Amino acid sequence: MRGTAAVLVMAGWPLAGATAPPDWHEFDYAVSAAIGPGDERVALLLRAQIDGRKCWLQLDTGAPDAVLWHGPASDAKAPATAVQVRIGDLEKTVQAPAAVLAQVRQGECAVGSVGNGFFEHGTLALDFPGSRYAFVPGATLGSDRMAQPMRYLRGPAGGGYPLLPALLFDGTPGHLLFDTGSARFGVVAPTLAQWTVLSGGRALADTAAVRSYAVSNAMDAAPLRCHDTTVGGTIALAGQRLAPGIVSYCEGKELRLAVPLAGVLGLRALAGHRITLDYVSQRWKLEKAD
Repeated sequence: MRGTAAVLVMAGWPLAGATAPPDWHEFDYAVSAAIGPGDERVALLLRAQIDGRKCWLQLDTGAPDAVLWHGPASDAKAPATAVQVRIGDLEKTVQAPAAVLAQVRQGECAVGSVGNGFFEHGTLALDFPGSRYAFVPGATLGSDRMAQPMRYLRGPAGGGYPLLPALLFDGTPGHLLFDTGSARFGVVAPTLAQWTVLSGGRALADTAAVRSYAVSNAMDAAPLRCHDTTVGGTIALAGQRLAPGIVSYCEGKELRLAVPLAGVLGLRALAGHRITLDYVSQRWKLEKAD
């Protein structure tokens, strides 16, 4: 924990009315060499406790759920038991299938993801240069002049999706879903039609301009067929220009929400930034690290 006023201001936490600085907690990355030529960050992991046992849960702001269990344990028909999940200073009671509890007791702790439903009653700050995060209940950005509007689109089964207004490479306005689950990606096309827009009309084929590959995902029974293409342009977010580097699309994973998406924003372009999501006031803040 770093409890100084300087850190509060730097990370986007307003001092007015604050009684104490937030507690900061470190997060970790899972890395893999299975996709690119070298190790890539493929998941942002939060240190958690499940019924008192130490584990990791992937932070996935692309998921509306509070906790989403991975693999066969995610079967909705499986008998479930109430468990206590603690992440940093926040604890919730959620339902977990017996298969999850068996894995946890055996020490296999990479069993799930934590989504927006876990944090939607407060404000979540992610400091990527410092590899740390903080959470406080309630709104913090409601009167912050540097904060921007965020649409928190409710999911049909609870939770929601943080949608950020942006200008695409060609200046077209649209909403990007901020997705920490897309840790290695720049901008992901949510549909094949949007891949055509974002990629400049490139074909889904392994060519000099497009790299095609298979990738395994904990939530999918079979590997996904994905495609990357390099882009040199920037997108505008909160008055800043970000260079995503790549546009990607994974077949069979089209994402259609009640609000049409221009794309999904991953973490590739945010390595030097801090981002604060105020779910309560539906505002957000993007800051460049010093």
